[in-house]
Amino acid sequence: MKTLSPVIILLATTLLPGCSYIKSWFPDKEKDYQYTVEIPELVLPDTLTGPLSPITPNPADMRPATPEQMPNAAPPTAPQASAQPIITPAEVSPAAPAETPTHTTANFEKTTTQEPILRLNVRFDAAWRALDKALSRHSFEVTQRNKAEKNLIIHYDPNEKKLEDGSFWDELSFIFQGFNSNEHTYILQLSETLEHTQIQVLNEQKQAVTDDNAVHLLHQLQHSIASDTP
Repeated sequence: MKTLSPVIILLATTLLPGCSYIKSWFPDKEKDYQYTVEIPELVLPDTLTGPLSPITPNPADMRPATPEQMPNAAPPTAPQASAQPIITPAEVSPAAPAETPTHTTANFEKTTTQEPILRLNVRFDAAWRALDKALSRHSFEVTQRNKAEKNLIIHYDPNEKKLEDGSFWDELSFIFQGFNSNEHTYILQLSETLEHTQIQVLNEQKQAVTDDNAVHLLHQLQHSIASDTP
């Protein structure tokens, strides 16, 4: 006959008293059920057991509240004038661009103080190019071009004759003519208005020249500009 080992005996003596303690954690539900008491059935009044009738609102409750019945309501304000419509940049029609003349014209005129001028129907940039081309056509000697100040300095001899291919004596006469030159230094001053540009002849002291030399010079420029116009 086999004997129990000391280890098994030790475990048995240790766990048996603890079973009653662990059993206390799980109460007997069957015993609790035996002590329950039934609750009497709920009885509802007749007003709740019958069919529900629709609730009809009182017309007096549907009237809007007057300002007197609203203590915190703000007093009525006068109607304000409608604001002016805001015009966006996209609704503003762009201004029509200024028409550019198809060709350049030059008109000889005189001011109220009888100063001869040449009036061109174009703005400054186009007038500057037309004047420079006219001076080159007549082989005028231009010593200075100042576009920022809108003027040119030239040397002009109203009696000068162009050299033509001729005989030896014609060439010799042209050379000696240079020693008796009637050359003047003039300033061609440009001034721009809204749609025109005028050219005026000034001397070295920047005073207006009104003699025949200035008139002859402006006429030469006028004919040259007109010859370049198609």
